[in-house]
Order: sequence, then structure tokens, then C-alpha cells
Amino acid sequence: VCCRCFWLAGRRAIWASWRSMIERASAALLECDLAKAESVIALDEEVDAFEAELELRCTDLLALQQPVATDLRLVTGALRMSATIERMGDLARHIAKIARMRYPDSAVPDSLRPIFVDMAKQVSAMGQRVGDVIADKDLSLAYEIERLDDGVDDLHRQLLQSRPARLQRLHLHRRLLPILRRHRSSSSMSRSTREHC
Repeated sequence: VCCRCFWLAGRRAIWASWRSMIERASAALLECDLAKAESVIALDEEVDAFEAELELRCTDLLALQQPVATDLRLVTGALRMSATIERMGDLARHIAKIARMRYPDSAVPDSLRPIFVDMAKQVSAMGQRVGDVIADKDLSLAYEIERLDDGVDDLHRQLLQSRPARLQRLHLHRRLLPILRRHRSSSSMSRSTREHC
């Protein structure tokens, strides 16, 4: 099955690309690194191209070969995961665009930096674990992914609770909420991708 071969060969590479994107987007955001932001934006095109090619191959396979049982589950799982990974790439690109837009200033105030650093670490760790599940079909990591996602949720709540105490909360809200949503969405999508394995 050509789609199966394409998915199996490409799944590690595409997941590694997304992990690289989210790590570089987080670094661009936290370090005010314009080069990393630009590299994330450029890499998103590769992720989009892989998703489009996989979708085309899966659609052809469904129409022409009518897979059943294991092959059908693989095709539908590949379609769902590739769409999720593509969306996660878009979220990483958006974080990079925020970093680029705020350059040379930081979009993250110093007082909230530790929360964003922790969030970036946890999202990256989730990406590693989901990549392991995709590559090796090791479902024992599912609980760890869930724990990491809960940690990102806690950081999200912590950040939202700290916001009203700031004097410039409206400005801070406008500046940080899009970033926070992107990290939170990436976390949730990592969890969702794990469920499709």
C-alpha cells in the first residue's frame, strides 16, 4: 500500500519537523531570535506540503484500492494525525510570527518568563513522547503525555490568574493571549495525536 509506505517513512520526519518548529518558535519568542522565527515560518511550508501529499495519497488509496481492517485504520489514522500535525505547525508558525512582530523586543514580560519557559519545555517534552508513540507504537507513554498536558493546563491557569494583578493587564492580555493559546493548543493537539495512534 503506497500510502502506508509513505506514512511509515515520513511519520518520524514530519513529527521531528514539528518538534523542531515548536522548539525554535519558543526559543524565538523567549530569546528574541529573529533567525529562529524566520526558520519556523519557512519550515511550516514543508509540513503543509507533507500533509497535502499524504492526504492526496490517502484519498487515492481509499478511492482506488478500498482498504479494509488494518490498512483502513492506518489510512484514517494517518489522515487525522497529518491534519493535526499540520495545524500544530501552523500554531508554531503563529508563535514565530509574534516573536518576529515584537522583535527586537520580547513579547513575554520578564515577570512571566518562567511560566513560558516551563510551558515551552513541557510542550517540547510532549512532542518527544508523541513522536515516540507514532514511531514505535509505544502506548505506555500515553499516561506521561496526559500528565504533561495537565502540566501545561496548570501553567495556563497560573498565567491567567497572574494577569489581573498587573497594572497594564489589558495591554498584557492583548500581547500574551495569542501566544498562550498557541502553546495550549499545541499541547492539546499533542494529546489528541497520541489518541489516534
